[in-house]
Amino acid sequence: MAEMQESTLKIRRVLLKEINSNISYLILVSSVAIIVFLLLYITDWKSALPSALAVCLYWHFILTLLMIIKRSHALFQREYKSDN
Repeated sequence: MAEMQESTLKIRRVLLKEINSNISYLILVSSVAIIVFLLLYITDWKSALPSALAVCLYWHFILTLLMIIKRSHALFQREYKSDN
């Protein structure tokens, strides 16, 4: 029984560490994106590069957010199962 609890605790810690890393990375991506968007707005480029860069940054943000949601869901799912 204690071995099972240790295993569950280890899995929780790994998931929490991954969630923390993803959230920290998402904050960094968001900060960089804001700076890039402001620079692109100020310089007022007329080419397709700013639009392509914006789309890439948006998709990267969304995919990272989905990774956080997936890991949070896995963590909470384990909590719900362990209550029974």
